[in-house]
Amino acid sequence: MPWSRALLLAMWVACLAPFSSIGAQDDAWIVERARLPAKPRQARFVLTCSTPERAANGYMPVYLDFHSNAKVFPADRTITVRLSPRTESTTDLDFDFQVVCRLVQGTSHRRFIAYVPYYTPWNHLRIEMSEEGATIDGGSTVAGFDGLASRHADQHVTIGIMATPRKPAGNAVNLPDVRTLVTVFGEGPISEDLIDGKEAVERSSASPLDVQPAWVQFRMLPISPQAAHPSWLGYSQLDFIVAKASDLQGLLGDDTARQALTDWIAAGGSLFVYDGAGFVASELGVMLKVASPNDVPDGREVRQRLALHETNDPSKLEVEYYGDVYKESRDWQFNSDGKDLRPRSIVFEELVTAKHPIVDIEPKNDIASRIKHARLGWGSVTVVDDPHPFPGSFQFWQAIDKLYTDNRLQWVARHGIDVRKGNDYYWAWLIKAVGGPPVKTFFLINTLFVLVIGPLGYLFFRRRERLYLLLFAAPALATLLTLGLFLYALTADGWRTRVRARQITWQDADAGYLVDHGRQAYFSGLGSSDGIKVSETTAVYPLSYQSITHDYTSPKYKNSRRTIFVDDQGYRFSDRFLPARSQVQYLMLQPRRATPLVTFHHGSAKLSVVNRSEHGLECVVASDDKQRIWFARDVPSGGEAEMSIATDTSIKSLLQVESLDYPKFVPTLDKVWARYNTGIEISLPERTLNAWLGRLPADSFIATTELQSDLIGVDGAVTDGSVRVIMGATR
Repeated sequence: MPWSRALLLAMWVACLAPFSSIGAQDDAWIVERARLPAKPRQARFVLTCSTPERAANGYMPVYLDFHSNAKVFPADRTITVRLSPRTESTTDLDFDFQVVCRLVQGTSHRRFIAYVPYYTPWNHLRIEMSEEGATIDGGSTVAGFDGLASRHADQHVTIGIMATPRKPAGNAVNLPDVRTLVTVFGEGPISEDLIDGKEAVERSSASPLDVQPAWVQFRMLPISPQAAHPSWLGYSQLDFIVAKASDLQGLLGDDTARQALTDWIAAGGSLFVYDGAGFVASELGVMLKVASPNDVPDGREVRQRLALHETNDPSKLEVEYYGDVYKESRDWQFNSDGKDLRPRSIVFEELVTAKHPIVDIEPKNDIASRIKHARLGWGSVTVVDDPHPFPGSFQFWQAIDKLYTDNRLQWVARHGIDVRKGNDYYWAWLIKAVGGPPVKTFFLINTLFVLVIGPLGYLFFRRRERLYLLLFAAPALATLLTLGLFLYALTADGWRTRVRARQITWQDADAGYLVDHGRQAYFSGLGSSDGIKVSETTAVYPLSYQSITHDYTSPKYKNSRRTIFVDDQGYRFSDRFLPARSQVQYLMLQPRRATPLVTFHHGSAKLSVVNRSEHGLECVVASDDKQRIWFARDVPSGGEAEMSIATDTSIKSLLQVESLDYPKFVPTLDKVWARYNTGIEISLPERTLNAWLGRLPADSFIATTELQSDLIGVDGAVTDGSVRVIMGATR
């Protein structure tokens, strides 16, 4: 096959795959975990499996690199790779992840990125290869993960730093001083080893690659378009990305890399760009505005936010025996060694005495003038003109932090869930009257059975002088009744899968984005072999009513009861992801670049709505610049309707949509140390909808419409008590 033809075929296959194949990449920021098969000469290739050094909530990118033993692959081959991530004990979410890798004849190297959900911390990853249904000889192994690195799902904020790596890998000379960020974003200590003088803005005594003594950790992100993630799922573990404007500009020139980054921002991520005097923000689809001086704290607020009344704890993070991460200062050995922790106020005053720039207080207007900010979907973009914001002052970084309201920088708060711990809001969105025994019907039938087989049966056989037949009729009738009750229980809830969905579509017309969020409960009477199918750009997070961890039960690598299949159509969550006769719930998140679904025409004394979606709008409620409430009903697809002033200003009653409130009844379950439910949060989209249902902000709207079927992921599902809203700004 000619080289040009092979290259075109390779590019075509890469475009089809939901896990992407890319070209050469500087691998300084990923770690090789395994190399197989054991007999590479016989297999005619070598597979190396690599991942980032540290993990967090979201999706973990797993790099699968196939290298030919010869100059090129002599023929097309299809290799199925099965990944089985496991923690130290069995969980209720153990799953296998199966991807199909196609090696193209005439190429020598193929890289695939499998985006694997990181629901629980991985201690091991089993990798198994097969071809045409048969396991490749020596093609399986188990890779181990460092305990602390795999436990970073406990952290609050994960920050990615885009930088061009220098050799040797991890050289801190090319990386920013992040100690102020550790204090401000990670509830961390005030660094006690900060040097004074001008060198403070040029040197760092610690690399961001080190494990920080706080609830914030850093990840390195190469900035070349060839190395950048082709899917936003590759960034889904991050809350905040720091990039220099000149470095970022090259990445934004690539359509795939730019869309992956903007998808991540729209889904809730926050991008911080420094040295951005000439940065062209329009490439991100945003219009930046200068920050308000009110967002900048004064000297008194800086001290207050630093919690100077508390102890300064620079001790390291450690992994507890039970698996959680905690500070070394909690360890009895630390205290028995006589290590005293100083008050934060003393450390702060030492920096003031040394006139360290980290404690400088500037006029509010001076700091605000250097900061520009804009929202994009559920996320945001911040650009500062300062070419050297590191380490920066506490005042400056607290001003940046104040821009992110509603805990937008914390993954669990933004998504409203820690998958491992469960969430009490599970009980607020159950499908009613399914999955349980029909007690009243059973009681009625059993009462009739007792009457028929008792006095009525006795009288019937006695009159016919066949009373002995009662000995046979009673068990026969009981058997038939039991089978009937069993069949009734199976068929009472129907044969089709039931879904209760609460879908929220956030419309950012300025950026040209729609962000779909779904809280969806599923019930399948007989199970579904097809499972739940979603696109390759949809993140899926299971929602449980309790902790998913089991006590002291060793994990199993084979025959998992949950499997995620990846193919050209996207992801398919099968087996126990959609079990028979058990309710399961999922949160789904899907950003997509698209034109607005709902637009408005403003007049001096009127407001009209235009429905540009493919479905009719059942009801549209909007607030104008004076916060007057307007509404319209039954707006057809492609139609326009004039809105009327609402006499009833209750948003809930106009839309017939209720807020998602904490459940009135939460069952008391057996709570032992390893199985408990602590989640009492909901996601940022759900919190926003709840607030808007109470009071609609000026120049905003909410509309109700038909469910988005591709977000449900089950063909022919019966919907029950579902709702979908579209919300956003009217101009």
